[in-house]
Amino acid sequence: MDFVFKGDFKCTSGYKLPARKDHKGGDYVALQDKYIYAPCDGEIGSSTRVYVGKTAEWGNYIRLDTPDGKYSIFFCHLASRSVIKGQKVKKGDNLGVMGNTGKSTGAHLHLEIRLKGTSTTVDPFAFFGIPNKTFDSYNAIAPKKLESGN
Repeated sequence: MDFVFKGDFKCTSGYKLPARKDHKGGDYVALQDKYIYAPCDGEIGSSTRVYVGKTAEWGNYIRLDTPDGKYSIFFCHLASRSVIKGQKVKKGDNLGVMGNTGKSTGAHLHLEIRLKGTSTTVDPFAFFGIPNKTFDSYNAIAPKKLESGN
C-alpha cells in the first residue's frame, strides 16, 4: 500500500507515543506536494466538514473504506476535498489538499485508521511501514535514513 503523499513529508506527532498516549493517529506535513492521494482502491464512506460533535476537531475530513472491508482511513484537517460520499476511488487518486481546519494549530494531515465500523484504532505507522516517531524528512516512495527524530 502506498503512502498518502508524493514526495517528502515530516511527522509532527506519532501514534500513542509517551508524550501523547491518547493520540489515535499520525500527524504529517507534506514538504512538497500538498495533495492527499488514495493509498489504495476503495470507496469514500464520508466526505464532509464537521462543525459540532465528537469529530468537529477534524474539520474537513474524508473517510476511505478499504476494499477488503476491514479498515476505514480518515484524512482530517483538509483545506479542500476532491471526492464525494459513495465515490469509488483508485490507488493514487487525488482525495483533497492538506489543510488547517477543525481543531488544528497549523496545516497538516491527521491520518487515523480504524477497524471499519468501530472506534478501534490501528497504528498508521505500522500500517504503512513507517517508523512511529517524529521526524523532519521522509519519503515513503524512496525511503531514506531519517534526518532526525525522538
